Amino acid sequence: MPSYDLFQPRYYGKEFKGVFADGCARWGIRVTRTKPRHAWTNGFVERLQKTILHEHWRVAFRRQYFTTHRGLQASLDRFLKFYNFERTHRGYRLKGRTPATVFRGAVAA
Repeated sequence: MPSYDLFQPRYYGKEFKGVFADGCARWGIRVTRTKPRHAWTNGFVERLQKTILHEHWRVAFRRQYFTTHRGLQASLDRFLKFYNFERTHRGYRLKGRTPATVFRGAVAA
């Protein structure tokens, strides 16, 4: 297993970089990075992670015992579908709408 110094700015998770870049290109997503040691520039991601923890994982782990990675992934996929297509958001950008309606004009599948 390769050794990485996670505290050096040059570490970008090289084993995932190509797959991530390909996926973003396929969806037409422009990749930007936050500055190292500037946590306040990453607020949206931090809030999403907190929401997933509080609204999904803490509830899911009380209700179900996961024995496989597939089970964890399926549970997260269901929550993200709910989060993006059904759950309204109160933030100043979404103003009571779902992310899907804002970003894609989508209707829940």
